[in-house]
Amino acid sequence: PFQSPFAEDLILRTSDGISLRVTAALLVVNSPYMANLLFNGSPGETEDGLPVFRTAENCPTICALLHLCYPMSIPVKATLETVSAGWLMDALRKYGMRNAENRLRATIAGSEWPRQEPLKVYCIAVHHGWKDIARMAAWEALRIPVEQWGQPSQMGMITGLDYARLISYVKRSSDAACEFLQ
Repeated sequence: PFQSPFAEDLILRTSDGISLRVTAALLVVNSPYMANLLFNGSPGETEDGLPVFRTAENCPTICALLHLCYPMSIPVKATLETVSAGWLMDALRKYGMRNAENRLRATIAGSEWPRQEPLKVYCIAVHHGWKDIARMAAWEALRIPVEQWGQPSQMGMITGLDYARLISYVKRSSDAACEFLQ
């Protein structure tokens, strides 16, 4: 969706050299950073008569970010993979895109991801301060025996104390369930 030469008035060139044609107004509405850049900055170059602004982020990250800003459906799998890598949240916060972050949180909460990979989602949610999603992921983690959780790379995003809180929650919930059943 970001390659059409129609209605777009700006090109974002990603760190991996991909040119994405975008509508500047959507970026301005969603990002104070972008608004300042577009109104006060000058592009280093032009292409097809359009200003080109370079980003420090790669194409998958910028595409996921743009999907959250545009009034279109979000490709959930690709977006979640970008979230999982941690790049998308860094970019959303760098560019001050609070509404896009809220849309991302709603997308995660409404997806099967917390149910399918609760430990990964818990780690990401705790790292980014999303208490509601962390609670949801912790609740979903109750369905899976701890020894089957694995060790996703996202565990590096949390502290040992965060992990201990999750284990404690699972133990307390398990104890309460056993007590109820007796």
